[in-house]
Amino acid sequence: MVMFGMDDALTGVQADKFQEDLGKIVTRIEEEKVNIVLLTPPPISERMTINCTMNELRQRQAHLSGLVQVIRDLAKEKSLSLIDFYQCFLDNRLAYDHLFEGWLPDAVAQTAMAPFASAELFPVMGVDNYPNPILNDYRKAYTDSSLDLDWKHNAFTDLTYFEGQFYLTFRNARSHATPPPSGRVIVLRSFDGISWEREATLVVSDEVNHGDPKFFEIEGRLFVTSTNRFITKPPEPLRRATHGFERLDAGEWSAPLICAPGIGWRPKKWRGQYVAAYYAFPEKDADCFFPCSF
Repeated sequence: MVMFGMDDALTGVQADKFQEDLGKIVTRIEEEKVNIVLLTPPPISERMTINCTMNELRQRQAHLSGLVQVIRDLAKEKSLSLIDFYQCFLDNRLAYDHLFEGWLPDAVAQTAMAPFASAELFPVMGVDNYPNPILNDYRKAYTDSSLDLDWKHNAFTDLTYFEGQFYLTFRNARSHATPPPSGRVIVLRSFDGISWEREATLVVSDEVNHGDPKFFEIEGRLFVTSTNRFITKPPEPLRRATHGFERLDAGEWSAPLICAPGIGWRPKKWRGQYVAAYYAFPEKDADCFFPCSF
């Protein structure tokens, strides 16, 4: 995937030089017999006038438009796949209005970009019938004004539909990697996907760095797994573990249980058993394989 243009437009590289350099990059990749997908950058919106005059904005927009056409022409000439983010933003006003400072896609804009890119990539990868959703609206699912600003790191999100309701889970912490207490797993529940209420707050202990929660359904039972790292004095021989919580009733979840003595990603059923890929740390976890204990 090759994407250039935005910084070149802002720094004023000439279209003929851009065309020459992009052509060299594509030719070099073709020599390696690798599939190439070209991408156009998002446009520059009127919000950039915060940092420049309207006349400067128009000049930058015109220059970027020329570079975008170079990318399109090269894709057509070489019969390459093209993800035209430039046109995507022009066609989707919601995404266009979420170019931070006029040129940087924020979280809402990226949410629009992801399915658009997927719709172009999946056919190249042999995946058919992708539904190609278009972002038309967005809602904030979670906020907690009772917490100080240190607890605003909400990440590693998973979504599922279970017994007629939506469930959303994510890690809530001070930052990506924090000293104790280092986060917890939050589960939200919704009947319509618009209005959400907190279903549970799941914690193994204050000595565990909780991460990457994922839903997992087994024969009508709903679990959340969390890949965790013990920060201080782990129970030997564990340094890392995948814990699971089972939903018992509305708002009621089980105590944590150790599913695996390491970091295992989302389990899948295969030949009558549940298996999971294992994230190995070679210097510590050599030759470590495990079944999922559900």
